Amino acid sequence: MATATGGIDLGTLQQLRRRFYGINRERLRRTRDALPPRQRVFLDVLPLLFHAVHEALPGHVGDGVPFGIVDYRPPRAAVAAAEALAEGFRYRRRALARYDLHGLYLIGSAGTVAHTDRSDFDLWVCHRSALGAEARAALRARCDAVERWAAGLGLEVHCFLIDPAEFRAGRHAPLSRESSGSTQHNLLRDEFYRSGLLLAGQHPLWWLVPPEADADYEAWTHRLARAGIVADRDCIDFGPLWAIPAGEFVGAALWHLYKAIASPYKSVLKLQLLEAYAEGPAGDTLARRFKAAVYGGETGVDAVDPYVMMINRVEEHLVARGELERLELARRCLYFKVGEPLSRSGAERPWRRRLLAELVARWGWDEPQLVLLDARPRWKIHRVLEERRLLVGELTRAYRALARAAAEQAAAVTATAEDLELLGRKLHAAFERRAGKVELVNPGISADLSEEALSLHEVRGAGARRGWLLFRGAVAPEDGARQPPLKRAPQLLELLAWCHLNGLVRPGTRIHLHAHPGGVGSAEVRAVLDRLAAALPRSALGDPPVERLGRAAVAEQLLVFVNLGVDPMAPLTRAGRQLVSDRTDPLQYGGARRNLVRTLDLLVRNSWGEVLTHRYDGLEGLLAALADHLRWAAGGVPPRPAAACFTPGRGGAIAARVEALFTAAAAALGPGGAGRFVFEADGRCCLLEAGPEGVRGRILADTEALLEALAAPQPRFRGVALDRLALAGTPLPAVLAAARPGRIQVLYEAEGGAVGLYVVDERGSLFHERYEGRDPEILLRQLQRFLEAVARRRALLAPHAAAAVGYARLRPGPGGWRAEPVVLEPGDAGGYYSVQVLVEEEADGRVGYRIYCGEREFTTLEHGEALFAAVRRHVLARRPSGARYPVYITDLDISRLRPDAGGEPQLQTIRYLAYKKAIEARLNAAPEGG
Repeated sequence: MATATGGIDLGTLQQLRRRFYGINRERLRRTRDALPPRQRVFLDVLPLLFHAVHEALPGHVGDGVPFGIVDYRPPRAAVAAAEALAEGFRYRRRALARYDLHGLYLIGSAGTVAHTDRSDFDLWVCHRSALGAEARAALRARCDAVERWAAGLGLEVHCFLIDPAEFRAGRHAPLSRESSGSTQHNLLRDEFYRSGLLLAGQHPLWWLVPPEADADYEAWTHRLARAGIVADRDCIDFGPLWAIPAGEFVGAALWHLYKAIASPYKSVLKLQLLEAYAEGPAGDTLARRFKAAVYGGETGVDAVDPYVMMINRVEEHLVARGELERLELARRCLYFKVGEPLSRSGAERPWRRRLLAELVARWGWDEPQLVLLDARPRWKIHRVLEERRLLVGELTRAYRALARAAAEQAAAVTATAEDLELLGRKLHAAFERRAGKVELVNPGISADLSEEALSLHEVRGAGARRGWLLFRGAVAPEDGARQPPLKRAPQLLELLAWCHLNGLVRPGTRIHLHAHPGGVGSAEVRAVLDRLAAALPRSALGDPPVERLGRAAVAEQLLVFVNLGVDPMAPLTRAGRQLVSDRTDPLQYGGARRNLVRTLDLLVRNSWGEVLTHRYDGLEGLLAALADHLRWAAGGVPPRPAAACFTPGRGGAIAARVEALFTAAAAALGPGGAGRFVFEADGRCCLLEAGPEGVRGRILADTEALLEALAAPQPRFRGVALDRLALAGTPLPAVLAAARPGRIQVLYEAEGGAVGLYVVDERGSLFHERYEGRDPEILLRQLQRFLEAVARRRALLAPHAAAAVGYARLRPGPGGWRAEPVVLEPGDAGGYYSVQVLVEEEADGRVGYRIYCGEREFTTLEHGEALFAAVRRHVLARRPSGARYPVYITDLDISRLRPDAGGEPQLQTIRYLAYKKAIEARLNAAPEGG
């Protein structure tokens, strides 16, 4: 191209331009011919929509929109199409003082062997740099309107605004709704130069720089400008393409790998091209090979088809490495991308068949192989599993190489550590095996994996463990041992969910069930499959948005299958025993209070797109399932459960009860809930508590054990929410409902000569004591005096710990117990004798006491083990009447005790009450004589 004297051969430049334009025209013709007649108008009028402004034209969004494409003269066909499309439009050519648009380009597969009727169009709208923010917004609005018009024609079009100067400098916004151009700047430029189709406007200046001069691009283009051969108006300059920085390969591979998880065939070939680039000679890109071919005289479109060049480059790389299995996978990726079944007749676009047939012949594929590949939409599970193994292996290999490269080239890598973490999470969600996870084995491989018949075998393995095997067709147990199963699973739900989500089961599929006697039946298996199909359609498992992967996976859907393969009524039926009680609660069924929830099989769909199954047995399993339900929400609101139970006669009631229990527990233990939840089952009390390490469950033998558990001190306020049927007939629902943060509530009930006293303290801990033959008024007065004294002490030690005290009497009624407020005047203690106790920890770790009765002091040091007897004698002797009613403590100091295990001072009211109860018990049990 350059003359011997260093000049530039203008004639050669013109000839090269004609070659590039010729290839461009032929690819545009192929693009247009591939469209149905009703869609061809899109390409016919597209440049005119951006060149002119007329209210009747598609894409019009008002005046003030940038318009006018440099050097564009619409052909007659375009004008005629526009006039037919827009009534009243008449094109009049006129010179513009300024053109806002440099050009329009299609980038990607348009006009290549890989373009199909399902392919989309990526359109670059290249505008002048001086456009302001308002003008760019108007142009963006026009692009959006054009996209909507194209969608009405059945075309998927994505428009991208490109400022060539910003692009050249590497400063551009993300160029795709699905990828970041800024992390793939030079690779994007490579793709543009080898695949971009000029629709209207300026051609790339890059065309005019010889391949050998790409490394000296700036100097060469300056020479062209100085010689007057090119001017700014002639060309659009996207900048040079030479060696691609190593860091860009990591960023690009990251994104292609991310996309490959959902659509592997579309991205595996591009990943392998990136590998060839990264490991090949610097600057040996497809764009430079394309330009070298044109400069070498090539004018045939087939030879420089971007996808043909891609597979050739990958082939060179993999053959050199001796990785022929990977090469065959790459070839299949291209074959499936082209989507032209060569084993069947077709002549819609003969040039595509011819070009693909030439490639296939060179690869040595025979007719049976083509028949197999063309049957891919109907591949069944065995073939799909083998193909998935190869695809997963390729993607896993790419990820490991990507992570190594990121570590080795940390300074140059454009992808961030967060990007790699997101990709790792997506790979984990898609391919990582773990217990109970339902693997999705068909990432766009086959269109129909459904089977005419499947066989389910329940088996016993080592250690009497049970499990399930899945076979294709009707396979008897004696035949199952002689062939490998499609799938093994420890639990039936996991196997059925796998069949459903991978499309092996359709309504007409025959299920041959071989289960142990007394277990699951065929009707129950079909009912589970029907419930899965209705509640969890396969379409609901779409690719999770990337922002979800930036957060911990949380449960989004919960299906609960109760008593799968288990009949909790069977023991009663076999014994001939029927219900002899009106107690119908499935958790407390009949006079024996039998728990009818024997097993739970949970299926969880989470925010990462994973589906997991979990099995729980017995009452302990029920508590664990409730706790896990909260844990999977990761501090958020758990999904509302949908339960199913197929137990004859009671299934609906059992399912409804389980749903209600899960919902109530979630409300109590989730955000804004009470923090503790109580229900009854199997004649016992169950307590669930939310804490820093999650939800913990306990089974308590009876109500007394529950009261003991609720008396435990707490680091913060937690109320107690009750299941709607829990503790019915007791005053506890009314007592627990009285709990308020920062408030002490004293409640009592006096029935049958006994007094039940309850104190709910400022953190929700519950003190309880039952007194036989006591006067309720005396009990309240002494407790009032004690609480007032404690309040003064706590206020001195921790001013923020002040808590108001309320009093109420509990009375039974038709709708349950209710609390009626009782007013006690402050300080009205009835003239009780003062008994003040100071508790302190001695040097040897033992607890010592100083007790003041009025002004008289009694100490452990003085009296030792006889301390409490001495105090009791003294108090009784001071009573004028000589009455023998119990001794009550009126004041208590425990501030000298060590902090609790959590390092918190022992200031909570429940601790004072516990010490009061224990000390009073020792005082009143002490002997009076001696």
